[in-house]
Amino acid sequence: MQEKKNLLIAFDAFGTLFHPRVNIAEQYRTVSREHGIVLPTELSKISSTFGDAFKTESTEHPNYGKAFGIETEKWWGNVITKTLTPFLTPSQTIPPPLIAQIYHQFSSKHGYSFYSDVLPIFSLINSHSPSWKWDKTIIGVITNSDNRVPSVLESLGLSVGPRRFGSVSQQRTTEQKKPDIDFVVLSYDVESAKPDRKIFDAGVDMLRDVLDAEADDNDHNPKLSVKDFEKLYVGDEIDKDYLGAERAGWNALYLKRKEGKLLEPHGDGIEEMDELSKDENGNEVVKKIRFITHLEQLQHWGP
Repeated sequence: MQEKKNLLIAFDAFGTLFHPRVNIAEQYRTVSREHGIVLPTELSKISSTFGDAFKTESTEHPNYGKAFGIETEKWWGNVITKTLTPFLTPSQTIPPPLIAQIYHQFSSKHGYSFYSDVLPIFSLINSHSPSWKWDKTIIGVITNSDNRVPSVLESLGLSVGPRRFGSVSQQRTTEQKKPDIDFVVLSYDVESAKPDRKIFDAGVDMLRDVLDAEADDNDHNPKLSVKDFEKLYVGDEIDKDYLGAERAGWNALYLKRKEGKLLEPHGDGIEEMDELSKDENGNEVVKKIRFITHLEQLQHWGP
């Protein structure tokens, strides 16, 4: 089989590209204090009520309330309200500006930071460095999240193209400069979450859309098809990211972060580890998982 010279690489977002700038519970506590509400110094208590609130709201109104006609800001407002209510005094209520501040904080660089290996790998890929062996690279983000991911990525310093699965922004663009990220696929839009195959298939649809648009804009070069690309998915969860992508027909790499923190690379190459998993029949099997600890190791990947 002829070696493919082009690559579609897609990343998970939270825990892979970015992480909370400060502990989420600490951010809730800081903002609440600005509005006169005192939360416990034990962050575990806030984390616990947040976890319960998120689980309850996700059960009552799945997929951030989209099917119920609930805007994401309202959905998260419900989570924030349920998180803070156990700590209110009898005379207190939660002021709407507090809810708005927390929501908008977690829509931007004020709530999140990139891991330190993120901007360098995007720079390497987009600079056509000799150490990046692929002739053409299309970059996507495929993630289980609501519609704020593009704004977070932009706020942190990456340019995000207008293509988003299932929205008007999927339509063709006339912009001249290639964005850092060509497209975004959100579980919110697909209405299906990793590890389901549907969300990965949506990523392939987006690749096809990018290639079709490029062919229309350039009649001189031969048109590329999806079959001309290797597909690689990179994420920090084995089941949702690695195994989900593999079952959908992608190559996959597990990005091994330690408690959400960046690990220094253990070498240049791609490493392997054994992981106890279940096959399609529910039987336990030992599976070889290919992993990296640092995004710079992506330049050494091959199928």
